[in-house]
Amino acid sequence: MKLLQASIGTPADGLIGPATLAALRRAVGDGDPDRVTAVAIEFQARRIVLMAALSTWPTFGLGWARRLASLPFQAMRLAS
Repeated sequence: MKLLQASIGTPADGLIGPATLAALRRAVGDGDPDRVTAVAIEFQARRIVLMAALSTWPTFGLGWARRLASLPFQAMRLAS
């Protein structure tokens, strides 16, 4: 949850409460696809940075990165 909070510019306390929900609503507006995509990209970028800092990144990082990179393509298949 902290990654999502950081992605939408609210304090990253790990709790999903009224402040986080309000920030999420502001970030995505009325569900505008461009704004939703922007939040998703920011979340994924922060996730990669977090994982790359792990000591296990040299061993598992390529697989993790592949899975993250495949998410948009999987979503497009589901949407079509």
